Amino acid sequence: MKSIHLILALIFSSVLIAQTPDAYTKTKIKEVPKSVKQSFMQMFPKSDQVEWSTFSDEFQAKHKLNNHTVFSRYNSEGLHLNDLTQLNWEKEADEKIKNSKKRSFYKHWEVIEFYRKESSKGDVSYTLQLKNKDNELGTIYFDKNGNLDEKSKSSAY
Repeated sequence: MKSIHLILALIFSSVLIAQTPDAYTKTKIKEVPKSVKQSFMQMFPKSDQVEWSTFSDEFQAKHKLNNHTVFSRYNSEGLHLNDLTQLNWEKEADEKIKNSKKRSFYKHWEVIEFYRKESSKGDVSYTLQLKNKDNELGTIYFDKNGNLDEKSKSSAY
């Protein structure tokens, strides 16, 4: 039974890691649909240093906003899906999120990256990318209130 849980956890973790900003492939701006570029420019008219990338049928614009790196995601029609803002774990993480991590399976894992995700509808969540002393990678998710998301609990076993 434990081996089944382990296999499921590995599969689930690989799917989650594939959705991180690093999983996207760099794309030349001429390969980005006009509707995607227009939508991005409407939302972020002052962004001039933009790196485009793709994953499946999504386009991602990496840019700076208020001294943070932001990954803005769009579908191929130019519909804004969400923004991932990279934050500083030590300085910008809410205490509730820090306490939730301390109570999780990943309490001793090092935080590599910390993101605030905001959907186009305004829904907020948080993502932590972690590594342990053996350099194994993990990803956990928190809701807007800093509570560990259910999908994180299932990937810990």
